[in-house]
Parts: sequence; structure tokens; C-alpha cells
Amino acid sequence: MSAHGRALGAALVLAASAGFGTIPLFAHLAFDADVAPETATVARFAIASACLSPWLPAAVLRPRPAALALATGLMLGFGVAMWFRALAALPVATGTMIFYLFPAFAVAIGWAVFRRAPSAALLGGAALVLGGAALVVGPATLGDGQTTVVAHALLAPIGYALLL
Repeated sequence: MSAHGRALGAALVLAASAGFGTIPLFAHLAFDADVAPETATVARFAIASACLSPWLPAAVLRPRPAALALATGLMLGFGVAMWFRALAALPVATGTMIFYLFPAFAVAIGWAVFRRAPSAALLGGAALVLGGAALVVGPATLGDGQTTVVAHALLAPIGYALLL
């Protein structure tokens, strides 16, 4: 790969990371403008679907992986809808911390479903993620009725971990 290709790839990864990291902020702005969490979810996935639609005919060639990808996408979409609903009721930092539990879920799913024993580094990373989340989203920091909101919000990182 050329130096130009590497630079472009790095720039695209940086742009995607910045966009991904601002989702909770833009979700709160949308909610402040009276956009429903479900509407925000549909808009988020509709844009991605439109961008990826040119590759849809390839799904016919490999129906089983395409069906698995569709099922995972639907679960992730439902999880994101629940996460957006939680973001409407929780501070941005709390909602963001909940979503960034996905590495710990990815390690657990890899171990439980795919029988891939995690390395010490993966277990350490998962422990750090869980420890950080416990500090930010622990029972002492949640108000009345927010435990259920947090439980629903956990569907998003689980869906994202399955996608990974």
C-alpha cells in the first residue's frame, strides 16, 4: 500500500472514530429538539443502509452469512434504540460508559459462544472496562427507576459485541 493510501486510511479511521464518539452528544441534541429515540435510531441506520446498499446484490451469493448479518444488525438496531431511549433519561457520560462495555461483552461472548479462551491481556482489558463502568454507572450513582433504563441500554453493547 502506498503512503497516500495509508494516510487516507488513517484519516478515514480518525473521522469514523470522531463520528462514532459523538453519537451520544448528537443524540441528546436530537432529543432536546423533540426527536424521538426511535426516530433517531431509524435515521442513524437508514444513512448507513443507503451507503452500503450498492453491495446488497452480493448478499444473494452468500445467503447464510447475509441472514446472520441481517439478524445481528436488527439486534444491534434494537439495542441502539433502547440505548437512545436510555440516553434521553441518563447523562451523556453514563450512557457513553454503558455503550463502551462492548469490549467486555465481546470477550465474554467469544469465550462462551465460540469457545475462544481470552488471553491475560484481554481479561485484563475487560476487567478495566468493567471497573470503570462500575465507578460511573454503579448503583450509588443511579436515581430511582434508572436501573431498568440501564438494563435496557445494555442491549446496545451486547449487540455491538455480537457484531464484532
